Amino acid sequence: MHPVPLEEISRRISRLQGYLKDRDIDAALIIHRPNLYYFSGTAQNAVLYIPRSSEPLLMVKKYYPRARKESPLRKVTGMKGLREIREKIDALSKGNPGRLGLELDTIPVREASFYSAMFAASEILDVSPFIMRTRSIKSGWEISKLRETAKRSALSFGHAKALFSQGIEGPSLSARLELFMRRHRHQAMIRIRGFRKRMRPVSISPVPSLGSGAILLQLTWAYLGYHHLEGRVLFGYDARGHSPKRLEALSQTLLEIKSLVKPGATWGDISSWLERQGEGYRLFGCGVGLEVMEVPVAGEDQELPFDDGMVLAIGIRPNSPGGGACLMETGLITKDGFSLLRT
Repeated sequence: MHPVPLEEISRRISRLQGYLKDRDIDAALIIHRPNLYYFSGTAQNAVLYIPRSSEPLLMVKKYYPRARKESPLRKVTGMKGLREIREKIDALSKGNPGRLGLELDTIPVREASFYSAMFAASEILDVSPFIMRTRSIKSGWEISKLRETAKRSALSFGHAKALFSQGIEGPSLSARLELFMRRHRHQAMIRIRGFRKRMRPVSISPVPSLGSGAILLQLTWAYLGYHHLEGRVLFGYDARGHSPKRLEALSQTLLEIKSLVKPGATWGDISSWLERQGEGYRLFGCGVGLEVMEVPVAGEDQELPFDDGMVLAIGIRPNSPGGGACLMETGLITKDGFSLLRT
């Protein structure tokens, strides 16, 4: 991962502090690793304390020298164990936070109980929605990283098409493609927001509804900490009886959906539109960034308005047994609408 500039970190913290002030929350304690990286610039074993009106404190268990090098924050201190957290916060704020925010959507119950006991005099609140709203709006710096990831996705699809046209398929295609992606600096670990969820970089499945030799290829790229999702249908050298009309109809529907994705719209609006078409398609999608399944998630955040600066993965597939072909693209929302990150 590239070092995160101080101005980038400061902007993120300032936005979160705005949410804390609006809801009269005294401070937030950041533990979840992607959130920690987002607000501090390091993913070392550490905890970040963000007061609503003053500088944050990064407390590092290990590895302190690397965290000190990676993080642009001014207040960074080492600690031998988590039980030192309360002592260091007391020295910083000279008082107990009356209302303390934790990431209750991601940290395990055992950890939540540990910190609740540590701050027994504080009212514990969930600040995850405010963190995710902050993370959902991507800066120019983040968008540049996402575009680099999208370029690698496009390159990988080109390589996959060349291999498949030579008759390489199944596990061999998947293995060769994963090797190609690793050689082009895929970071291997795919971070998915949610408990014990897993996703592979390459997913290949046949699409019998489009004829013999048709496959659905879905790639999840992770580069410089940022992700990109894409799904396309490929036809092999011996493809027979393929049905381009079905694929063209699916592609046209996805194109129309993308035209509806703009600031102020919601997943609920798009789902309603799709139902009115009566084509029998199923919509899915989510925000994409440091993790897959960031807000807004289709089916969960149905009424959360899209905003300028959000990056979404949008997918569609026939609502039929076996699912059939699935197309997915990742793009950026601007005031002019939805545009793909890849060129």
